[in-house]
Amino acid sequence: MTSAASSTVNVVVTLRAIGAILPSAWQQGLKAGVTTGYNQWLKVMFDEQQTTRAERFWYRHDQVEQVRRWAQVVGADRTYAVVIPDGDRTAIFTGFEGLLGLPGGFLANREQIIQNRSMTTPEAEFVRSLNKELAGQMSWDEYTVMVRRALILNMVEKRRPAADEPRIQTPEWAADKAEEYGQRFAKGIAELGVQVIGDPADLAVRPRSGSSDRPESLSIDAAVAGTAGLVLEALAERRALEEKAKTVAAAAPAPTRGSRWTARGAARALKRGFSK
Repeated sequence: MTSAASSTVNVVVTLRAIGAILPSAWQQGLKAGVTTGYNQWLKVMFDEQQTTRAERFWYRHDQVEQVRRWAQVVGADRTYAVVIPDGDRTAIFTGFEGLLGLPGGFLANREQIIQNRSMTTPEAEFVRSLNKELAGQMSWDEYTVMVRRALILNMVEKRRPAADEPRIQTPEWAADKAEEYGQRFAKGIAELGVQVIGDPADLAVRPRSGSSDRPESLSIDAAVAGTAGLVLEALAERRALEEKAKTVAAAAPAPTRGSRWTARGAARALKRGFSK
């Protein structure tokens, strides 16, 4: 159903291969305290008997239905599907440059300031194991500050993993499923009649697949980066408390002469009290 207001609105939906979304979505879950391993998480997502968690996931990531919902509101002619090829970090900027009539490179040339890299396999397993250890012991606000922001953000954003550090791989059976879903999404998007920027076939790209053995160790620089984040966060909180204490002390009224006690005076008063 369309309305008068919708005739002045354009909707842009960015899409990428579901095979690339799967490990990314699992990692976002880790940053929210999830303790489920990647393989088990995939089984839940692809199980025919969908759990509430899986239903929420596919409501967001069934790409055909997602675009269809918007097209039904504003019209197919005002709905744009921007397909982002896996691995092309400038494609989204280039797509919006075209949509907004901006000069080539106006947005894309600013891409280098955004890292937002994925976790490596050892990093992800470290966070998952830590989540299991901390489960039920922290409030969400405490977890957000100490783990999500201080530890994970520093570990992921403040270091560059070695080229041989294992990357997260989707198991073969799930890669097959992702490719199957991607082909259905590519076909469905092309048939919706919306404005498509990019090649829908890129939605069907098979993800990097293989076996991912659970790592037994974390590199020293990753451990240092994460620990440094925790130490700095704790230090900042300590300094803030010290400053608050100083402010409160400075604002308190000075004691009168009669209310001042010396150690000797206090001892004499106690002695008199006990001797009565």
